[in-house]
Amino acid sequence: MKLLLSLVFLIFSSFYVKAMDTGSYYQISQILVWGDYTGGVIKISLKTPSQNTIDHCSGGFWIDAVNDKNASVYSATLAAYHSNSKVRIYADHNKDWSGTGSKDCYIQLIILEPK
Repeated sequence: MKLLLSLVFLIFSSFYVKAMDTGSYYQISQILVWGDYTGGVIKISLKTPSQNTIDHCSGGFWIDAVNDKNASVYSATLAAYHSNSKVRIYADHNKDWSGTGSKDCYIQLIILEPK
């Protein structure tokens, strides 16, 4: 099972070579979900993120929930949060959300830590 997960990780990570990567797995400390006035934006904060993550995405990570394909990201986020599982995130640090005053990176891929 770990081999399969590692293979899937390798395939998906190759698509996101230019993306910001948290570098390791971290617990989610907070999930913020806004109503329709923001387009249903979901924001994620990590517990004790790496310095690289703080440098590139100091405010955390976000995704637009309007797109139904992003529902799987939200579902994985909730599952990780409620099970205290750690996640690794690939995000576009050039796509900042203007809804906050901090630097928030757009989620491209979220991976739950293999068990």
